[in-house]
Amino acid sequence: MKTTTNIITLKDGRKIDCITLCNANGMEVEVLAWGGIIKSIKVPDRKGLVENILLEYKDVETYLTNPGYVNALIGRTAGRIHKGKFTIGNKDYKVNINERTHTLHGGNEGFDKKIWNARNVSDDGACAVELSYYSPDKEEGYPGNIEAKVTYALRDDNSLTLEYEAVSDQDT
Repeated sequence: MKTTTNIITLKDGRKIDCITLCNANGMEVEVLAWGGIIKSIKVPDRKGLVENILLEYKDVETYLTNPGYVNALIGRTAGRIHKGKFTIGNKDYKVNINERTHTLHGGNEGFDKKIWNARNVSDDGACAVELSYYSPDKEEGYPGNIEAKVTYALRDDNSLTLEYEAVSDQDT
């Protein structure tokens, strides 16, 4: 098992990590630090031919807009918030609207549009990468500071697991 990181330089000069997890069976998973996007899952068939089994854009720049949220982490919310308004306790909140009159998957710049920090957390059982992102209070209008982490782990039994964790200092 091995984990490698390549740096992708975008047209605007920003740099993002592309992490590749490889197991002993020839399976490979590519994860972009941009939006936590799983770029590809390549597996060998019974004849040993390796194929990507995941929907993938041909140009990595397309992931910057990613209108369909293809293979990306979403947040702070999943789904729609009616008219971008909600109440927690006795307090009303208004978040950014990005789909007609509603908020979809976190707003204009949800977790899918953020550059996450990547850290290799591989061990004897899996090649793995942990992506982390700090979302400050009022980002996109949401209350509370959030520390979010997602771990992608590929094992030699060809299993891929994603483990999500998020902690906030306020109700959100």
